[in-house]
Order: sequence, then C-alpha cells, then structure tokens
Amino acid sequence: MIRAPFRLQTSQLARRPAVATSQVSKQRYWETSSDKQNTVQGPSAVHPLPLPPDTPILLLKTKPVPDAPTWLTSAPDKFLEYLRSPNAAPVIIRARKDKDDHLAETLLCTLRAAPSERLVEVETGKWDRKHGWDDRISCQLGVFLDWLTDQRKLSANEEQRMLYLAQWRAHEDVPGLQDVVKPPGLIVPLLQQEKADLYQSAFFVGPVGVVSALHTDPYHNLYNLFSSSEPSLFGKHFVLLPPSMSPFLERKDSEFMRNTSHVECFLKATSSDTFDVAINPDMVPAKAARAMLASDSVLSCMLQEGDTIFVPRRWWHRVENVMAPSAARHGKKRGWTAGVGWWFLPRSS
Repeated sequence: MIRAPFRLQTSQLARRPAVATSQVSKQRYWETSSDKQNTVQGPSAVHPLPLPPDTPILLLKTKPVPDAPTWLTSAPDKFLEYLRSPNAAPVIIRARKDKDDHLAETLLCTLRAAPSERLVEVETGKWDRKHGWDDRISCQLGVFLDWLTDQRKLSANEEQRMLYLAQWRAHEDVPGLQDVVKPPGLIVPLLQQEKADLYQSAFFVGPVGVVSALHTDPYHNLYNLFSSSEPSLFGKHFVLLPPSMSPFLERKDSEFMRNTSHVECFLKATSSDTFDVAINPDMVPAKAARAMLASDSVLSCMLQEGDTIFVPRRWWHRVENVMAPSAARHGKKRGWTAGVGWWFLPRSS
C-alpha cells in the first residue's frame, strides 16, 4: 500500500501539563531572555538550536572509542571481570557481518502491528526565541511512525519541529517485539546465571538532529543501535567523558536533574566524513571549559546499524542522531534511527 504524504496535525497531539521544576532538564544555550523552562523530562532533549555562524567555538581533543577485543566479546565472564574493574572504559561491539539487512523494515512492521491508536509519550520541540522549546506530549503510535517515515521535503517551519520517542519501554507495550529485539548476547548468560540484574530496557526512536544532553547514569549500559532508515548514511553519535570530569560537569543547583550537566557540546561536520566536538566558551563555565580543553580522555564515535556501545556507569555521555556528512552528496535530508539501551548492574562477587 502506498501511503499518501503525511502532514502532522496539531489536533493529533495531546499536550501534557508541564512537569515539576525538579524534573526539568535545561541546556545553557537554549535559554532565552524570558528564561522559560524547558519541560522535557529526563536527560533526553529535542533538536538543538543551531549556533549562529559567527559564534566562537573551541574544538575538544577527542579520541575514538576503541572496538572491543575478541577476548572481551567472546567470553561473558571476561566481560563481567572487565566491567567490575575501576578502569572499565567504553568499547564498541561492532555489528556482525551477517546481520539482517532489513532491520528497519522489520522493526516498523512489528511496531505497526500494535494498535495504531496506542498512545506514546514523545518529546517535542519547536524553537521560538521568546518561548524556548515545547515539552512532552502524548501522541498516537501510528501518527508518530507516519511522521517519522515521511520523506517529503519539510517546510522551514516544520524542520524545527521534532518528535522524539525516547526512553520508551516498548517491550511492555508491543506484542512480539521481544522476539525481534533481544538483549545483547554479552549480558544474556550473566542474567541467566544471576551474575547481573537488568534494571530496564528502553527504546530511543527519532529523526536526525534529536539529542540526549550530556548526562550520567548509575547503571552500566549496553546501547545497541538496532536499526537505521539507511545504515550507510544515518547513525548515532556519542561523546563520552570519564567520571573524573564530574567536578566540572555536574550541576550544583537543585532546580534541575542532577545527572544532567550544565555543559553543552555540539558537533561540527568535517571534510573527512567525521565530526569534531566543540564547545561555545561563552556558554560554558570557565573551569569546565579549561578542564574539557585540557582533557585527553574525551571520546567520540558514531554507531552504525547493529553496533553496540558499552557505557560504564557514571561515565558522562551526550548522544545525537546524525547524518553522515557525505549524505548531503546523496541528496538526503531526512532519516531516522532506533536504538535500545539495556541498563544493568553486576551482582556482588
């Protein structure tokens, strides 16, 4: 069946009341003269405001996240030993070469099999210099999927509106999804042998441009980029900093979520089809800026479909759906990814 071009209607969205201030996550360069609070729950956030061309930026020194060695990925007990180590650091478990090439189609078919009128909570944003960003709203799952997969050219106004289905416990909502999206193989034996406990799994489904602000979690995370609308063009970029940077990154105020930093980074595409990580020195406290610029522990990577990154507990990380810089040469403007976070902790040895 060929779908007619889809246009998101305001009547299809139901706004939720603003959350309490203590649940608010605000990013520094989103602040306006009216200082309207961003009412997005949790560390996730919507498409960030592009900085003006003349904005001063400073590039951070970054290192690539290393691929996990075979001895780590082939032995769950070795992985358990590694994550218990105080020196545990992020690693990437690359997708198998024989992976399914139709993961996006499979996921969409499974999600569409659920009742289309099922409500999900999505984060939304439409930048307005006077009023900042919108907040979390309820949306029919079918409406969200139609909007996500619509490939028509957006108007300038629509390009600023983003819907992000973040921290969605889809395994509890969609029948049959557990047979399609399964836990990473590394932790399955640990869970079966009661050597680790799974805190939760959650889906992050959204278009290019959506961002999860720099934050830290009290659990280990195996984050799998399950599918991409075009795996060679659209992926998910991670910036990671170690717990030793916490004195410079954690916020001191009590108004906002303490696990979300007051520091914001942004990405700058390079000619080599990668991304530099930058900060705006006018928007970052001086001590934090100096520490980040001097650090040799800032990691950066782009996940492609099927890749999994291990993020140790307490590591700071910022996540953004990205389009490979070369995608512009293919005339691509719209794309999406679907990732799944698996948060867990090992049991005491």
